[in-house]
Amino acid sequence: MADTDKQADEVELQPDGPDEPAPKRTEQHPALTGTEEGQAAEVEQRSADGAEGTRFVKVFVTDPGAEHNEPQHEANRAAVLNEAIQRGLHPRGEVRYEGSKDVTPEPKEPGRRTFPRVELTYSVDTIPAVVDHKPAETTTPRDQIVSDDGSTVTPTSKPAAGAARRAEAKRQAKTEGTTASGAGTAGSTGSRSTGGKTAAAKSGTTKTSTSTKG
Repeated sequence: MADTDKQADEVELQPDGPDEPAPKRTEQHPALTGTEEGQAAEVEQRSADGAEGTRFVKVFVTDPGAEHNEPQHEANRAAVLNEAIQRGLHPRGEVRYEGSKDVTPEPKEPGRRTFPRVELTYSVDTIPAVVDHKPAETTTPRDQIVSDDGSTVTPTSKPAAGAARRAEAKRQAKTEGTTASGAGTAGSTGSRSTGGKTAAAKSGTTKTSTSTKG
């Protein structure tokens, strides 16, 4: 055997570096431990604004007055659902508005003005997607957003979260409109009746007077 062949046989391949153990799936997905604590831990690590147990929390910073704007709330609720799904969580039920908080920053220098800001906080119950055995029950933004007639944008077997609120608002508006219309009609009818009776009375008086003169 040639010397070159011996040297080739004696060459030992050296590893590029120490072998790193693969991370356990339960570290990436604590919910796989099968415990409520594991699910809560996964929701916490997947939420940018924290969590309350398995409730995903989302905070919006906006201008004052938005807390009284229902269309703004509807849009924010849909955004909460969308972000939770994007982060690997499946929402269940309606998004809850937790309240507002004034977060207007203090001026960095005396005499300088700062613009007022307010935080709007929302939360929704979630299940980590990795352990969700009923994904069809996930509340999606489609279930939140409703069209003008109160129906969902796309057919769904789940009731739209915003449909009930929108329907109730329309019902109240219709009731108030009917009440106002009824009051106006009653006033007009009464006026016409009184006017008719007065005209008849005047006509009768004229005829009687003419008859007496003859």
